[in-house]
Amino acid sequence: MRKRLAVSLVALAVAAGLLTACQAPADNGKIQVVTTVAPITNIVQNIGGELVDVTGIVPEGTNSHTFEPAPSDAAVMTEADIVFTNGLRLEEPTRMLLDS
Repeated sequence: MRKRLAVSLVALAVAAGLLTACQAPADNGKIQVVTTVAPITNIVQNIGGELVDVTGIVPEGTNSHTFEPAPSDAAVMTEADIVFTNGLRLEEPTRMLLDS
């Protein structure tokens, strides 16, 4: 459990660094971020604040293990400056769509 917490904290620190290092696009001045599950969406929104526009792919309350992203989600991910996923093979359909 402690190892998971340590890995999570490191991931959050990296996320914070990436968000502050990204240059915002010219259109609205905000970094376009796509996330997967609601907890990651909340974390990124709290870290990025007014510097980011965050779009969550997996609706809150949906099982991310069985969630199948819609084709429209591919378009949303294509427009993103950065995409955050949970990893640990918990969101494979979304990762496969992102990779393609």
